[in-house]
Amino acid sequence: MTKTTIGTIVVVLLVIAGWWFMGGRAVAPTVTEITVQPETVTISGSEFKYEPATISAKVGQTVTVTYTNAGKYPHNLVIDELSFTSKTIKAGETETFSFVPDKVGTFSFYCSLPNHREKGMVGTISVN
Repeated sequence: MTKTTIGTIVVVLLVIAGWWFMGGRAVAPTVTEITVQPETVTISGSEFKYEPATISAKVGQTVTVTYTNAGKYPHNLVIDELSFTSKTIKAGETETFSFVPDKVGTFSFYCSLPNHREKGMVGTISVN
């Protein structure tokens, strides 16, 4: 007998022995589903800041933001790296919007209206 023939016989015997020890039944692998709970955040924007200025989320997590303009001028919220721009809202208005981060990192969010970012209307989102 050649080494190849002996190797084949050993493999076949191991497969048969494994099947016999398992009681002749196949066992399906266990799959654990990981779900990421949605994140709800309330942000207030005014001249020229966000409160809170730091938020966090997870990749694949739906982030729902209730954004209130507590200032005198229109404001919005932009996250360039996550390709997200909210609607611009007037003073006293509230807007709810959602987005799903698709990458890990620490990213700035800001108001894109003229000079608002430059005056300090900037925050940070950390995505794990």
